[in-house]
Amino acid sequence: KWLPLAVDKGYIDRASADFVMNGLLHGFDLGLDEEKVSGRTYYKNYKSALENRATVSDALRKRVAAGKTLDLGPWRPGDPLPSGARGCVVPQGAVAKKLEPDKIRPTSDHSKTTFNAAVDLRQVDHTLNTYTEISEELRKGFYMRVEDVDGAFPILPLAPRVWKYMFVHWFDLESPLEAQAYPTRLYMHVFADFGAAPSPGVWDKFFRCAKAMARAAGVLTLPMPHYVDDNSLIGADREEVDRVAKDLGEFLVTLGIQFKDLKSRPAATRQLVLGFWWDSLKRTRELEESKLTLYIQHLREAARARTLTLHDMQVLSGRMQRAALT
Repeated sequence: KWLPLAVDKGYIDRASADFVMNGLLHGFDLGLDEEKVSGRTYYKNYKSALENRATVSDALRKRVAAGKTLDLGPWRPGDPLPSGARGCVVPQGAVAKKLEPDKIRPTSDHSKTTFNAAVDLRQVDHTLNTYTEISEELRKGFYMRVEDVDGAFPILPLAPRVWKYMFVHWFDLESPLEAQAYPTRLYMHVFADFGAAPSPGVWDKFFRCAKAMARAAGVLTLPMPHYVDDNSLIGADREEVDRVAKDLGEFLVTLGIQFKDLKSRPAATRQLVLGFWWDSLKRTRELEESKLTLYIQHLREAARARTLTLHDMQVLSGRMQRAALT
């Protein structure tokens, strides 16, 4: 009902709408060329995942309960895969969330399995310009409200031919972790995970279609720049911004998308978004104090260091770039 109307009104282009609708009906194949997948069929999980096994287990348990991942039963390395000769068990890791470094996100290393090298990203290539979009919309005295999508990538169904590259070897989720020495069960993601290179681009197309449908339905009437699953609703009137956010949240639920209530922050003229405090009264954007202190300390340590690793330089340059956005 809403997607064709959004196309007719010019809120989304037909090619993007067709891409998303086909993916929702048949699963997104992520542009995979199976002939280019040349890795092994089994990869061990990383130390980061094993050290955070409780967090990883909680995330996997949530996926299984929602039907996003299937529990295929007991399995051990050396056993044949249910898919036969093709397919692979993806190594699991855990990384700090980009904008919440104190929180852990489970990830699948699809680069290790060569899956990411076998996908065509051209159809989902995109550029996020959220900082500029917010800067343009957050005018003097305007209000901004923050909404976060609950489990963005796992909303996206995968095409059946992709499933065999989504096997996960992990602990029994129904038994106490402390009583298990090593993983014993095989799982399979049938909805997107964190680690597949095309997932951010597919999500961006999907969510742009969702926002276009909300506009066509007359629900989204204010600017709402998004950065993956982080959304910033902006307007001149505080009550209007909060009302539109409420109406939008109710509409998106009908599309299978839900905002995290715990992460919703009501409209304000000073708001924390994407790691920065944005102030529409002072017209400033500044780093959180704790991050500013950390970045300056890192810069001073780097200035005194005799050598720097490539990883340290990458982290340093990222922090310098974010500091320059202040």
